[in-house]
Amino acid sequence: MKRSDLIQHFLGLVTSVFQHPVSVVSESTSSDIEFLINWKLANDPSRPSKRSKTIRLIFTQELIEDYLALEQSRRPTADVRVCRALTSRIQAHDPEHDHPVSVPPPEVDWIISTNEVNF
Repeated sequence: MKRSDLIQHFLGLVTSVFQHPVSVVSESTSSDIEFLINWKLANDPSRPSKRSKTIRLIFTQELIEDYLALEQSRRPTADVRVCRALTSRIQAHDPEHDHPVSVPPPEVDWIISTNEVNF
């Protein structure tokens, strides 16, 4: 699988687990796959375009290599495990912040590794 196809595949997994429209930017490094994710909070009338905290979602190199080493028939199960890990993180995430308009929203790191998804 080409790296660009792999990035698109993981992007599809990421966008499938959010319950609202999100902005996702790929920040992939040479070894990890990274996405920056945020969305409009739509809960502050004085700031209708206020964005959530930015999630820096990192799929580790180890996870990527382990995923690619899986037999094709086992990848759908791995995808479900990745989605479950992301869903768990989303449920625990508080997107709110009180940074002023002139300051970018804070970032939080979510590092997804093989250990977490248990391939």
